[in-house]
Amino acid sequence: MCLQECSNGLSTMLGTLSNFSSRQKLGIFIRPVVSRNYFARYIKHKGMKLDEDKVRLIIVLHERVGFNTKTISKHVKTSRRRVQQIIRQYKLSGKIPELKKPGRKPKLIPNSTKNLILKAYSESQYQGPVHLEKWIEEHYGIHIPHNTIYKVLKEAGLVRQSKRRKKPRRFEAEHSNQLWQMDW
Repeated sequence: MCLQECSNGLSTMLGTLSNFSSRQKLGIFIRPVVSRNYFARYIKHKGMKLDEDKVRLIIVLHERVGFNTKTISKHVKTSRRRVQQIIRQYKLSGKIPELKKPGRKPKLIPNSTKNLILKAYSESQYQGPVHLEKWIEEHYGIHIPHNTIYKVLKEAGLVRQSKRRKKPRRFEAEHSNQLWQMDW
């Protein structure tokens, strides 16, 4: 059931496992030999974090092909312990384990802080988050990080696009002694 779902995306990869030589026609059954480096070409980047495809690959390699956790961990470029955890979760639930989103959850900004920032923006002469941070701290005595101020201003549509800087022009002389520079 779930294993079939796992192998749907990987059917091309495992297709060579079902292809037998002409000896099968003669009645001699030969088990396909899969080298340890066979699946290494399906891993896109070295040292990359796990994604859904790699989790499916771990399950298929363990359940269908019969690789041990050490071999799988080398091919998927993750620790043996993590491979064991994924296999255990699959065996307990019967479903492909879902990965959590990495990183910290964003902190919600209270409405009172948003209102204070917008009020300070309209009252002050400063328009940028860094200067506004100092102005709020001087006038209201509250420290609000400039990153938070930027988020609120961006959400309200009050952030201006930054001006693009012109590339400095470089003078290249065609002949020697055409350009002289001096230090005082």
